[in-house]
Amino acid sequence: MTDSSDFLPHFITEPIYVIAGEEQTQTAVETVAQEVTSATAEEDSSPQVVEEPQEAITIKPIPTEGQNLKGCVIFVESSEPILDTASKEFLYKVLSSVKRGENDVLIANITDVEADSIEALLAEQNHKQVLCFGSSKFDKLKGETLYSPKQDGHKTYLSCDSLTAIAQDVEKKKALWKALQSIFLG
Repeated sequence: MTDSSDFLPHFITEPIYVIAGEEQTQTAVETVAQEVTSATAEEDSSPQVVEEPQEAITIKPIPTEGQNLKGCVIFVESSEPILDTASKEFLYKVLSSVKRGENDVLIANITDVEADSIEALLAEQNHKQVLCFGSSKFDKLKGETLYSPKQDGHKTYLSCDSLTAIAQDVEKKKALWKALQSIFLG
């Protein structure tokens, strides 16, 4: 049988020093060795817990356009990759009225995505404003009054009708203009 302290160099990798005035006895070393041995034996005899892998949450990428240079994220729903040409032209015309261009915003088509993907996009993007046109998928704006900006800390959120509906209705255009003025020019 080998000395019970032979395994200590495998567990104690730091140098050990004897301090003058303190005497180390063989029994202290043996006590430590026995504690380590019993702890190792308990680990070996304990039943192994096997964790089942959890389902991975798949976050679907959202089609986007723009560079978000001024911290404004715009959510739309469209059958096109981003927006149809008429809606895109109308949106850029509206944005230019509040001094925003194509690269100042990030347009995201959230037609086929879940709330987790939307939250992941917002976490990834530095944003001060979120405009949501014709969608109820963005949880933060569910149940909010249309064309009424919602302040949350340093961030502003606005829920509106779809761009197509706004383009065809003068009253909705006025309501959008008033809301955008309070957000961007106010």
